[in-house]
Amino acid sequence: MCIRDSFYFEDDWHILRKLTLNLGVRYEYNTPMTDARNQMYTLDLKTGQIVQVGSDGVSLSGIKPDYNNIAPRLGIAWNPSRNLVIRSGYGMYYDSGMFTVNSAQYFNPPIFNLSVYFPSAAGLLTLQNPFPSNAGYTPPAGLSVLNPNLPTSYIQQWNLTVQRGLGAWGNFTASYAGTKGTKLARPFDLNQPLPGSGDLQTRRAEQNPLYGAYGNIFFIDDGGNSSFNSLQLLYNRTMGTRYSIWAAYTYSHSIDDASAFLGLQQDPNFPQDSHDLDANRGNSGFDMRHRVVAAFVVQLPKGNIWTRNMQFRGIVSAGTGQPLTPIISSDNSNTGNTGGSSAGTDRPNICLLYTSLSGLGVAFPKSRPPDEVGGTWTLKPAVIIGGSVQSAQK
Repeated sequence: MCIRDSFYFEDDWHILRKLTLNLGVRYEYNTPMTDARNQMYTLDLKTGQIVQVGSDGVSLSGIKPDYNNIAPRLGIAWNPSRNLVIRSGYGMYYDSGMFTVNSAQYFNPPIFNLSVYFPSAAGLLTLQNPFPSNAGYTPPAGLSVLNPNLPTSYIQQWNLTVQRGLGAWGNFTASYAGTKGTKLARPFDLNQPLPGSGDLQTRRAEQNPLYGAYGNIFFIDDGGNSSFNSLQLLYNRTMGTRYSIWAAYTYSHSIDDASAFLGLQQDPNFPQDSHDLDANRGNSGFDMRHRVVAAFVVQLPKGNIWTRNMQFRGIVSAGTGQPLTPIISSDNSNTGNTGGSSAGTDRPNICLLYTSLSGLGVAFPKSRPPDEVGGTWTLKPAVIIGGSVQSAQK
C-alpha cells in the first residue's frame, strides 16, 4: 500500500517579446510501500537479529519516510530571428518508489526458509513425504535487507536545443541533453568475506561476528550514481504534398555503478567485490554509443479508387552494440559469489575471441595476458527495419 501526494507551482514569464522564462517547483511525498498483512521481516543492523517490520522501532515498510523531495524546474525559450529558436531547460525528478525494493523483505525467516533435500541410499524422496524431517540440509539463511534510512532516488536533467528553419529544405535541430542520477538503489553483499581459503561460513563469522550465523545478505543501499550525456541531431522535411522524411542521430554515453535494481541479460547488476563498490562503475548495461533512425511517408495519388487515402510508411533503426559483463559460474574467490539475484559473481580476467554465448551474437576483444583485466565486451550492432501500408477508404 502506498499514498502519494504532490503539489506544484508553474508560471510563464514573458520577459521580452522573443524571450520566455518558465519557472516551476514541485513537491512530492510517496509513503514507502507497506504490506497490509505485515508479513515482511528485516535485520536489525545493531543486534544482528531478525525482526518484524512495524516492531522494535522498525517502520511498517522497513525504511523511514523521506520528506525532502522538492524539485525545481526552469525553462527558457528565445526566438532571436524568424527561422531560429533556442531552448534550454533544467529539472529535478524524484522516483515514485518500487514495491520490488521493499518486497525483498518477504524473503527472510521466518516467512521464507530454504532447505535442500537429496535422495540417498538411506531413503528416497516420495510424493507422500517430499520433505522428511529427518533428512535434508538447511544452509545458513540468506537475507534481504534495506538500509532503514534509504532516501528517495532522484535525477537531474538538463538540455540545450537549437532549431533552425531551412525554408523549403525543412528543419534542422541540434541538442545537448544530460542526466545525473543520485541516491539510486544499489544492492551489495553486506556479509561477503574477503577472498581466501578455508570454510566460507567460518570466515564470515570471523570477519563479521554480528552476522556470522547468516549467509549472503542482499543489502539495498542508496549509493548508486549515474551520468548520461548526448548529442542529438534531427532533420525533417516535407516535400510537396506527398512525401516527407525524418532522420535522427544520437551520440551518447551512459555511465553508472548499477544499471538496474535487478539483473539484466547482459549485466547481473551486482558487484563482484562488495568491499569495493566503486570498482563496479563503468558503461551502463543499456549504453548505446551511436544510434540512427530514419523514417519516411509516401502519400499515394488520390485521383483513383485504388490508391486514394493510402500511405506507405517505413522506418529504419540502427545502433551500436551494448556492453556485456562476462561472469564465471564458479566461486573462484571463495567469497560467496554463487550468482543468482542475491549474490555476486566472479569475473574473468582473460577475454577469448568470438566465444559464443547463448546465441546473443557477442563480439569479444582479442585475448589478453592473464595479469590484465579484460577489456570491453559488447553485443553486436543491431539494425531494425519496419514498414506499413495504411488505407482508409471512404
